[in-house]
Amino acid sequence: VNIPDLSLVESVGNNCFYNCYSLNELNLPKLNTAGTYFCNYNYSMSKINLPLLQNVGDNSFNQLNSLKTVNLESLEILYDNAFHSAFPLETIELPALINTGDYFCRGCYKLNNMNLPLLEVAGNYFFADCYSLKSVKLPSLQSVGDYAFYNGRNIEYADLPELMTTWSFTAPFFNCSII
Repeated sequence: VNIPDLSLVESVGNNCFYNCYSLNELNLPKLNTAGTYFCNYNYSMSKINLPLLQNVGDNSFNQLNSLKTVNLESLEILYDNAFHSAFPLETIELPALINTGDYFCRGCYKLNNMNLPLLEVAGNYFFADCYSLKSVKLPSLQSVGDYAFYNGRNIEYADLPELMTTWSFTAPFFNCSII
């Protein structure tokens, strides 16, 4: 199989890197658009570098059981199940992200650091079951969904805006020790 130089790719469709079990790293420096189920069930994937990605469908980085490093610095919106069950992910920095769907990082057990300075909307189960998360700093947050920080037992500090416009009706901090 002859694989072209992927560093020039700007757009890919649905399921492009779905079930690529031995793919260790995804480095597409010019990619700006990707379809749904873009990079799911890649159990060896440890690093993602997509600095220009602006548009990606739902279930985009789901079940990446070796993922440790993510660079998505231009991405503004992530839909449902973006990093659901990316178990080893420890740090996530998405400086341009303003909106997430449901189950954004649910089940990222080792996640302990996040940088989401522009995030305005956090969906349901946003950081649910992120047992290692100790600090939550979301200075631009305006709306938070149901069970957003469910089982955040180790959250010691939460810095949220005083004037948030929408709080979920169903326990955003359910089973968290800080509350």
